[in-house]
Amino acid sequence: MKKRERDQAHTDWLVMVGHRLKDIRKARGYTYTVVTENTGVPRGPLTEIEKGEREPSLRVMWKLCRWYGVSVDEIIN
Repeated sequence: MKKRERDQAHTDWLVMVGHRLKDIRKARGYTYTVVTENTGVPRGPLTEIEKGEREPSLRVMWKLCRWYGVSVDEIIN
C-alpha cells in the first residue's frame, strides 16, 4: 500500500470512528456538555473527534465508550 493510500485509509477510519461516536451520543440524547461533565473529555477535542479531524487517544476512547456503555471494539470495527 502506498503512503497516499495509507493516509486516505487512516482518514477514512477517523471519520468512521467519529461518526459512530456521534451517532451513539445523539442516540442516547447526550449533549456535549453532559458528555464533557461525565467523561472529562473537553468539548473542543470531542467535536474534532466526532468530525474525524482528530485521532482519539486510547484513554479518551476508553472514557467515551465506558460512559456510552459500549466496547472500544464496537467503535473501531
